[in-house]
Amino acid sequence: MEGRRLWGVFAFLCVFFLVHMAKMSRMYLVLLEQKIPFRRLLWTYLKTTFVNLVIPFKMGECYRIYCYAKDTKVFQIGLFSVGVDRFFDTVGLLLLLIPFELFFTREVTRVTGLLLVVLLFLVFIYRIFLPTYLYLNRYFILHKSSAPSMKALQWLDKGKDWFDYVKELISGRYSLILIASMAGWGMEILALLLLSFLIGKPFGMKEFSNYIGAIFLMEGSILLKIYTLAGTALIGGSMVMMYGGYRWKECKKGKGIGVMKR
Repeated sequence: MEGRRLWGVFAFLCVFFLVHMAKMSRMYLVLLEQKIPFRRLLWTYLKTTFVNLVIPFKMGECYRIYCYAKDTKVFQIGLFSVGVDRFFDTVGLLLLLIPFELFFTREVTRVTGLLLVVLLFLVFIYRIFLPTYLYLNRYFILHKSSAPSMKALQWLDKGKDWFDYVKELISGRYSLILIASMAGWGMEILALLLLSFLIGKPFGMKEFSNYIGAIFLMEGSILLKIYTLAGTALIGGSMVMMYGGYRWKECKKGKGIGVMKR
């Protein structure tokens, strides 16, 4: 039995690593055109993930926006890269949850329903924005010349700039981003299964659905608490090892802290 637990711990560590490889790959694909050095991207992913684990209810997303805006030197890219990452993260999650809830439990949870409505609304806005912008832009230019019309044109142009930022972040690679999202969630389900085995708790898709509900509704969940604690320790340990390795390498060269300090 002890040997099985040791193998379970080893398997959990390996799968946990794959979970975050998939999630970091998704962010890497989103920011591919920004040409951020891989080491900096890895460090930013680790520290923002650590903050997200420590701060409840995803409030650490504000810190993520700040960090990626700093890395890219463009606030809009920082904002929309995190938004796009969260969008595809949720799409991957729902592609796993909805079929299970429809065909097995025959009950769509509140969280799943709410997330689906939000995603459909965002897709609707994205799809109608460009034709709506082209029509209104032409209409205001040809038929209106008042001060409010000029102000509306300015807001339309600002909206078009934001639309272009989002389009640039996903153009030509949204399928790869979605695959990375689904792989990440698939690996996370396996990680939760292994963790449940280690703590002696049953686990299935129903428990996973409850786990997701606990994240968004801030409900008590033993599995969520243990997984969060384990994740905080492992991500924190990875940060210490990466920072220590960098400092040791730079000390040999006689340099300062450099990028890791930032």
